[in-house]
Amino acid sequence: MYVHVFAWVNAGRSPTSPYWGGTAVPPAGGLGTAGAHDAATPEMGHNGFSDGTGYMKGDQAMEYSGQGRVAATPQAVWDFLTDPNRYGACADGFKNVKVVDDRRFTFELHAYGQRLKCEGTWLERDAPRRAVMQIQGGDFFGKAKLVNTVELEPDGDGTLVRWHADVNLSGVIAMVVGDRIGPMVERINQSVLACVEREVATG
Repeated sequence: MYVHVFAWVNAGRSPTSPYWGGTAVPPAGGLGTAGAHDAATPEMGHNGFSDGTGYMKGDQAMEYSGQGRVAATPQAVWDFLTDPNRYGACADGFKNVKVVDDRRFTFELHAYGQRLKCEGTWLERDAPRRAVMQIQGGDFFGKAKLVNTVELEPDGDGTLVRWHADVNLSGVIAMVVGDRIGPMVERINQSVLACVEREVATG
């Protein structure tokens, strides 16, 4: 298995990702890249302001893209990635995954000393080629929203997995964990792909 990650961070905007063939020009600080097992650590931006309480509040919009190859068929990878219980058992930081219905599931995300209650919703499922999942969570201190798109392509006796994540943070959460979202997104995706490799890889 290999993973390569591209990251784009820009406050308040979500330009077309260069990884997906876009032509947008990166902001100051530019495009960060990371190879397998290297954290994506792009320069962060935010639209922050003081609310008089000593906290800074603001919104952050970020994009992360990457790809990895798994020695398993597209259908096997698809079945794994679209099963919340199997996905959640492998995704770093996912706890207490519960399936609500065919489209929705809930879980707790534990990361950097924070615990966020989240709901996942399947926005699109085109087996065994493409899936779009939205995750939303929040509390008194702010909100987080992630839209993760996964595309599968046959690659010899394996599958090429391409993923693209749009992340939006608001409130104090954006200030507390915003600059660490890139490494967290990469870690989750790497842990899931490694798990797929172990459990369903073809011999």
